[in-house]
Amino acid sequence: MPPLPLYEDDLVVVTPDSLLLKRYYFPTLQPKLVSLAEIHRIEILRSNLWTGRFRLWGSGDLRTFYPLDLGRPKRDRIFRLTQRGKWIRIAFTVVDAERFIAAISLLSVSVSETPIR
Repeated sequence: MPPLPLYEDDLVVVTPDSLLLKRYYFPTLQPKLVSLAEIHRIEILRSNLWTGRFRLWGSGDLRTFYPLDLGRPKRDRIFRLTQRGKWIRIAFTVVDAERFIAAISLLSVSVSETPIR
């Protein structure tokens, strides 16, 4: 039986051992499952033009990939995930940032918030 989610919305699912990013792959909309052991860190960024507020899906810099989220422009935070030993980063959004942060705080994942400037 799979572990119960600590957090789940239309975009992501967090369990005690993984993060599932829904609608990740282009053009199939297939999800991507990332094991917590693969996560080096998650940065919490304020959503703006430079952090990908209007990047609905794909990549603008060929390093950071954004799963599909048509609601991204209205969200206030972007989470940038770096995986151990991988160059590609994943930047994603969630429906309820506070609940997501509370869920990942329970896990053994390095989380850092970029100060507001």
